[in-house]
Amino acid sequence: MNNSVITIDNLHYRYRGEKEYALQGISLEIPKGEFLVVMGPSEAGKSTLAACLNGLIPHFHKGKFKGSVKVLDRDTHDHSVAQMAEYVGMVFQDFEAQLFSTSVELEVAFGPENFAVEREEIGRRITENLAYVGLEAFRNRPPSTLSGGQKQKLAIASVLAMYPQILVMDEPTTDLDPISKLGVFEITNQLRKRDDITLIVIEHETEEALVADRVMLVKDGKILQIGNTRDILKQVDVLEDLGVMPLGIPRFFKLMGQTDLPLTPAEGLAAFQRQGWQISEAKYKQLVAEETAVSRSFNKPLIQCRSLEHTYPNGVQALRGIDLDIFEGEIVAIVGQNGSGKTTLAKHFNGLLMPTQGEVDVHDTPTKDQGIFKLGQTVGYVFQ
Repeated sequence: MNNSVITIDNLHYRYRGEKEYALQGISLEIPKGEFLVVMGPSEAGKSTLAACLNGLIPHFHKGKFKGSVKVLDRDTHDHSVAQMAEYVGMVFQDFEAQLFSTSVELEVAFGPENFAVEREEIGRRITENLAYVGLEAFRNRPPSTLSGGQKQKLAIASVLAMYPQILVMDEPTTDLDPISKLGVFEITNQLRKRDDITLIVIEHETEEALVADRVMLVKDGKILQIGNTRDILKQVDVLEDLGVMPLGIPRFFKLMGQTDLPLTPAEGLAAFQRQGWQISEAKYKQLVAEETAVSRSFNKPLIQCRSLEHTYPNGVQALRGIDLDIFEGEIVAIVGQNGSGKTTLAKHFNGLLMPTQGEVDVHDTPTKDQGIFKLGQTVGYVFQ
């Protein structure tokens, strides 16, 4: 007996106006309850495949469609997006685009309301799914005031509230800080343990793929490989050639000439110890000394922040007492959680924002005395 909830047969799809097919000969069966991770380079066809699962292709995105996609024995070609939405939930890569309500609880209620769910049941689903993603304390907040990670969790909760049998998540950790990514990973890890939902995640983070049942590699609209997660993730060379960052543990052991590659940190530590390897204290001290010498060579500050503070018109204080020197020739990484002030700080370097208090100097001259046009000739800025 076939227990597949998704059956794709020889699927080809070409967007209207394009010469090349985005999907070429995709055939795939996904059994009920499976956690499948789809990986591949940009423009490999991953998001296009996801859009085929709930009918966005061919009903919303027009183009040349050949083959068949059946979800729970329903041919997506013959069922509208509205009809498929009852069975297939979708969390988009641009998750902010699917948030539009004035409060968190209204966002979660929107889907069930459109399925004519009873009012009392809607309230229960709101409570249940906000608790599931850890947003109970934010139910009355406007979604626009949430951090990136919280918005992603809200998007997931709003889809789960519709009780889909299949959940598709398109690169759910894109643009999230490491802590927020871990939060999303935890939710997907919880979902994979449920027997009432089939999970398909399009992802570029190999860490999340570790707990998947299978991994599918896609390139140029074709399935390159599909198989057991451990077998796929140990193929370091294949992943690198595909433009997918392999896990650090197997990559290290591959570089060390090993053939039996561990995947997790615990496995890596055990393998490291079995080999009798040790960290060379002398080499470590040499590396530290070299980096220290390079740092000391930077002696001419180009950008200086002194007691920098910035408060937005809505009263949110994004920067408090920043003191920072950036030297000529230096490479500086500004790291922090979503909403920690990274972008706000960077926009002070070229005058897109001006200090509320304190001062920012570029080439020994305050930015407020130079203006954005003069600063733009000195400080280039690539937006997020």
